Amino acid sequence: MGTSWSNSFFSVYGGNSTLGFQKIFVLNTATRKDRRHNMEALGRFHKLHMEFAQTFNEVTANALAASNQYLINGTHLACYLSHLQIYRRMVAENIETALVLEDDVDMEIDIKERHAQIMKQVYRKYGGDWDMLYLGHCTTDANEPFTDDLDSLTMHAAYNERKVQLYETKYPMCLHAYAVTLDCAQRLAVLLEERLKTVGKEIDLILAVGVQYGMSTVLGREGRATQRSYTIEGRGYSTKVIALYTVSPRIKENRSSDAGPIHGSK
Repeated sequence: MGTSWSNSFFSVYGGNSTLGFQKIFVLNTATRKDRRHNMEALGRFHKLHMEFAQTFNEVTANALAASNQYLINGTHLACYLSHLQIYRRMVAENIETALVLEDDVDMEIDIKERHAQIMKQVYRKYGGDWDMLYLGHCTTDANEPFTDDLDSLTMHAAYNERKVQLYETKYPMCLHAYAVTLDCAQRLAVLLEERLKTVGKEIDLILAVGVQYGMSTVLGREGRATQRSYTIEGRGYSTKVIALYTVSPRIKENRSSDAGPIHGSK
């Protein structure tokens, strides 16, 4: 691989200051200045340009939930509204793609190279026809068996930690690191605003169920010929699409032990 091609490759596929996306947003609670400082240090180390978006606080969310008789509790409502505000902003500002991070993620030292690997796969295989990309994900039950045979994933990636593979996701969980397109953000904004008064589940569960049963049904988008779901797993973080993708191994990780729902853990 030549140097000039390599530099061009990283710039196009994810090696620039926003990892190939138009924006990187970091959801941060105003009271957690320690986490903001950690993320700022992470950004400086990796030479990343991040924009901080203040999350809804739990007190406000609890009051909102009570006054509107929402089925979801204030803690999960704060998370729900925080991600929804990102989708609304993308629509208002016509932001084509964004990487959304919660403020307790960590990244591998070679995050740009790993990210370039996965974005190369995304754009070579699907071009711009993707919605969400999970770069950091989790599970609620470590003992729960996989719903499908993942031998194909194991064959490609299990024995090569530095190689990141794109694969289809069946039930993606957690939103501490994912990418979203403008088209998807528009649909998610409509969906989440419509479901706000009747929703009884956390936002990541709504999206996971949508993937499992067909996102076109959940989003009311019936004209789309195919719906794909993928996950990228690699150490460091995960990103997500409604044509949904996941990477293995994860390239972004949730690093805090005290993370609440706003930070991606259950």
